[in-house]
Amino acid sequence: IEKGEFFAFLGVTMGNLSYTPTDSLGYTPLLRACSHGNSRMALALLATGRSGPGIVGDNGFTALQFACGNYLSEVALALIKTGKSKPGQVDCNGVTALLYSCSKPELKEVAFALLATGKSKPWQANTDGRTPLITACEHGFSDLALKLIETEESNPGQVDHRGNTALFYALENNMQETAYKLIETGKSNWKQSKKQMCFQLLELNTSSR
Repeated sequence: IEKGEFFAFLGVTMGNLSYTPTDSLGYTPLLRACSHGNSRMALALLATGRSGPGIVGDNGFTALQFACGNYLSEVALALIKTGKSKPGQVDCNGVTALLYSCSKPELKEVAFALLATGKSKPWQANTDGRTPLITACEHGFSDLALKLIETEESNPGQVDHRGNTALFYALENNMQETAYKLIETGKSNWKQSKKQMCFQLLELNTSSR
């Protein structure tokens, strides 16, 4: 068992949990539990009501970001419910909890919960130029992509490090409704894509209607 987890366990069982960071990265026991993917420990710490869910580590990570990055959907939802989890926090890689949660089907419920907070920064791109919308479209999550577009803050014209937009990925995955909604925004940057494949895919999908 990790030292941080051991002291967290003592804090939970003895009722004297400290907010004081336990390591050089400024991680609290809750941060450490989430970073290690230990959902049982994280939930036990949250149950105390004194685990500091909004504390940010030195590298910009919160417990919520770690929970999403490690696919701990139950923990992520519990953190959001506290109202103190800082859903808009951006880590050292430019990633938010929302961006993490747009990459796996088991985290879609978390993504919708994050959007409902109104604080999840759906426009935020990471250091590779990827936004939650680009990620959702690349993974073929039509329902999530449509919800992101609905916010009117999803930055639909963003271009990622491959030179592709959300529209390109939507067309590549035959997400026609999403593609049309993106075009309707007037901000989809629809001609910008690697080797102009986006334009070709648009013609293909239009001709098949």
